[in-house]
Amino acid sequence: MWFNHTIEINYVMMKIKLLLFNTIFFLVSSEVPGQIVYDLNGCIRTGLENNFSLLIVKNSETIAKNNYTLGNAGFLPSLNLNGRHSGTINDITRNQTDGSQTTSDGERNTTTSAGLAMDLTIFNGFSVQTTYKKLGELKQIGELNTQLAVENLVADIISGYYNY
Repeated sequence: MWFNHTIEINYVMMKIKLLLFNTIFFLVSSEVPGQIVYDLNGCIRTGLENNFSLLIVKNSETIAKNNYTLGNAGFLPSLNLNGRHSGTINDITRNQTDGSQTTSDGERNTTTSAGLAMDLTIFNGFSVQTTYKKLGELKQIGELNTQLAVENLVADIISGYYNY
């Protein structure tokens, strides 16, 4: 009798352990996230947002656009403003011809000056016009470099997406 009772307890304990194991297994496995699945558009979007080489190329394009001005080409006059202020404090002792001395403490001397200069090239052998055209070409090259970098990056992302 006691033998049947022990088998029965062991059988019940085994069922409880199996039920507990299955419950824990299914609860844990249902909460474990899998890998994130990216579609092609998500990969391209992430690549375009986070590529530092592309950011550098875009900054170079912005610099070229900012440089394409009449002032950088030399069409506009240059204006220079200078200002200066200086001063000294002196202690002076003067010997007179009759043998007496005159002393002055804290003599102040100040000098202030200002200057304004304008420089305008009237004609320099079409150098100004050529420089302006050159800056325009550099701006266009910057735009094309950005477009090329974007297209190359997208092509690399697509190639990597379908090859792996």
